[in-house]
Amino acid sequence: MLLPSGNAETGNGERPKTDFEELSIALGGATVLYPPTNRAGFVGRLEARAASDLRQAGTAFLQRGSCSGFVSLSEKVGVPLALLLGARGGVPHVMVAHNLTSDRKRRLQRQTGYLRRFDRIVVLCLEQEHYLLDEARLPAERVRFIPDKVDHRFWNPARGEAVVSGMLPIILSVGRERRDYPTLLSAARTLPEFRFIVVSSSPWSRGDGPAAGADLPGNVEVVNGVSWTALRNLYAESSVVVVPLMAATRYAAGVNAVLEAMAMAKPLIVSRTPGIADYIDDGVTGRFVTAADPCALASAISEMAGDLDTARVKGRAARRVVEDGRNLDGYVSALAQIVREVMHAA
Repeated sequence: MLLPSGNAETGNGERPKTDFEELSIALGGATVLYPPTNRAGFVGRLEARAASDLRQAGTAFLQRGSCSGFVSLSEKVGVPLALLLGARGGVPHVMVAHNLTSDRKRRLQRQTGYLRRFDRIVVLCLEQEHYLLDEARLPAERVRFIPDKVDHRFWNPARGEAVVSGMLPIILSVGRERRDYPTLLSAARTLPEFRFIVVSSSPWSRGDGPAAGADLPGNVEVVNGVSWTALRNLYAESSVVVVPLMAATRYAAGVNAVLEAMAMAKPLIVSRTPGIADYIDDGVTGRFVTAADPCALASAISEMAGDLDTARVKGRAARRVVEDGRNLDGYVSALAQIVREVMHAA
């Protein structure tokens, strides 16, 4: 049984393929248990406060007798389900974990040891693997690192259309999770020769982005709620994609924007953080800058957008990395193999 995250909205119309849909197919038609869409009422408010899909976990627990195993695709459902299932030895349980190093989850681990209740934990960056092995003291055979994924057929430069009007080169930034938009806005104020577009909506994050109409520089536009195809067109139109992240972020915040830009063959400028370090080949597929340094960010933007031939070389190199395996096909294949191993050993 596959348990997708409650925030993994797929949108309407044309959209990227999802990991749970493709994993279900790869596993021979595994059942997908979707979370409730109604977040109203006391339980909905409790779920929002706890950042957990409690009802989805409860439903899965009640169906445990008819399941050969669970695959939780985020901690939001995986953690409460693990607490309900209790100690290992029951239904096999694989979890894809995104951020296990928050203060709350680390405290929960110290109090309950809940991480030992999983047969496998898949992490999306090596920093999270280090936590599981060095601090949580999990056996190495229960921890696997798989790079995150992107649907490279949807996010394809051949399918994008340049639809944004205006003469200024466009610097695009996408997402909310652990974004350092104050630093980006400070850099933008010193670069009037560029147009900045910030897409600060996200189906996965509860974080805040810059508010449209707030005290923004005149060359910055904030948009929200764009369709998948509209976002693809923004990538296609942009000269450079910037992912400004908060310093010392220990999980792969920003990875969706990074991989989408790479798939769209766009040069990247990304704040250097431990969690995103596994996704950029500095100087080859993009460029790292010191986090929370608007001068360094402005300089990098000016340099990369001012040398578009070199920028295009980086973009093409990034696209090749995605085509060569850092995509949904490779991710699903690797995850399905882990699930099969666990089920076979059960």
